[in-house]
Amino acid sequence: MNLQFLKRSCVIIVLVITSISTVSSQESNFKKYVKINGNVSATAIFYNARSIEPRKDPFSYILSGNLNVTVLGTSLPFSFTVSNRNSKFRQPFNQFGFSPSYKWITLHLGYRNIKFDPLVMNGHQLLGVGVELNPGIFRFGFIWGRFKREINVAHTVGEPHIDSVQQFTRKGYSVKLGIGNKKNFFDLIFLQVADDTLSLENYNPDNTMPASGNTALGLNTRLQFTQKLFFELSTAYSLYTTNLSGYPLVENNDKFYMKLVPPINSSTEHYYAIKSALTYQPGKHTTLSLNYRRIQPGYKTMGMYFIQSDAENITMNMSFAFWKNKIHLSGSVGTERNNLNKARESTTRRWVGSANLNFAPTRSFSLTANYANFSINQRGDEVQIADSVKLYQTNSQLSFMPRYIVFGKKVNHVFMFMFNSSQLKDKNPYTSEFTDFHLTNYMFTYNVNFMPSAFGVTATYNYAKVNMVTGKNTNQTISLGLNKSLLKRKLLLRFNQLFTFANNNNQHTTLIRPAFTAIYKPARHHQFKFHFIYKKNKAEVNDFSETTVDISYLFTY
Repeated sequence: MNLQFLKRSCVIIVLVITSISTVSSQESNFKKYVKINGNVSATAIFYNARSIEPRKDPFSYILSGNLNVTVLGTSLPFSFTVSNRNSKFRQPFNQFGFSPSYKWITLHLGYRNIKFDPLVMNGHQLLGVGVELNPGIFRFGFIWGRFKREINVAHTVGEPHIDSVQQFTRKGYSVKLGIGNKKNFFDLIFLQVADDTLSLENYNPDNTMPASGNTALGLNTRLQFTQKLFFELSTAYSLYTTNLSGYPLVENNDKFYMKLVPPINSSTEHYYAIKSALTYQPGKHTTLSLNYRRIQPGYKTMGMYFIQSDAENITMNMSFAFWKNKIHLSGSVGTERNNLNKARESTTRRWVGSANLNFAPTRSFSLTANYANFSINQRGDEVQIADSVKLYQTNSQLSFMPRYIVFGKKVNHVFMFMFNSSQLKDKNPYTSEFTDFHLTNYMFTYNVNFMPSAFGVTATYNYAKVNMVTGKNTNQTISLGLNKSLLKRKLLLRFNQLFTFANNNNQHTTLIRPAFTAIYKPARHHQFKFHFIYKKNKAEVNDFSETTVDISYLFTY
């Protein structure tokens, strides 16, 4: 371990704790004007492994915080994370951002995850600035910044990074303009993002991702027809250029609207997507909804990380409550298919059905049961699919969990049983013997709490069996947990001992894992935590051990 690095880490942790203590001691001087709530934590992690390659660094630290500062009625939410866990081409993970708000004005500064709608600008993290204004029925949002940072590869003699891939800085903005309120609104969303081709210091076309650009336009609306019936719709159109240096298809045009789209060339593709739902809620615990979703093959925008494309599905969801809400029933049925543009040689259809039951007739007894069935059927379109490779499978899942509690004045007992069965049934006789799969899982848990002495014991037995073409695997786990509160519940001690016995095609493995945790809260805002865990894996070809120690301090305000 680098001694200088360890010293710097300890200094950072001490400074954070000292700063927090100073703020706490001067609380009475500014609490009339400034209100602070949130938390700040500092964690040091020590790790050691024997007989295997280490899976973690010997030492690491994490400093993080989530604070909300209110100054004269203006809210300033703030969060940060600082860690020495860095990748080869990035600085340590340091991200700061906050979104202060006052009445109908919200500002976004720093690293933020912004969501304007489900299909265009939906949760992508960026470093930038923005504003949201909601005066009355007017709805406005704007965000600008860096969507992706550049990756520069240093071409030096000692570290050429020949196999590494560079990428440009990606910058852009998004605008939301609409009218309405939470129940009824109509929003238009515009997104324009592109890679900056001048952002790399050592540009090499042989190992650099092509510069891309994206312009997307979306509509997001909600219409409430009656108190019980409402309709939601999101639709979007995306123009995506995967290589800004591609062969141009449109001549240069000085018209202003042509500047709102990336250069249209041989790599430009366009997509559309739609999501909608019609919902009827006749009662507090009764809901019926019909959902339609169609995402064109290849659909993507630079304002969201991922969405399943080439999919069209129709589903109906329902939920009901009976017997003074002691019985809750819910379920869904639907169908899904791909190959929307007929570019594939075959089309795959899925039928989905599920049902859920929650039954709680008394305070002591409750039962939860779930069933789901998924069916996949592949059909040839342009080309006939051979029976030996045709996909036709059914996946079913069944689970139920009863729970019984014995309430006493000094002692409480909890008994819980869980059963789960998952099965994949291949209806193709040519492939079923290789793909059929069946998992069965049983678990029983007993917990007793002695309330006067603040002492509890938990015992669990878990058995899992898997039958598949490669053989039969079984796994048995026995665990015993103890917890005790001391010093007027300021100190909590927990100990857990776990034994796992696995049998994989007659190859036996034993895992022994003791763990100990101590949590001390000397005052309302302060918490110290010590966590120790030791793993010993005994097997014929894989015998190793690992030790991890976490020491942390948490300040809440």
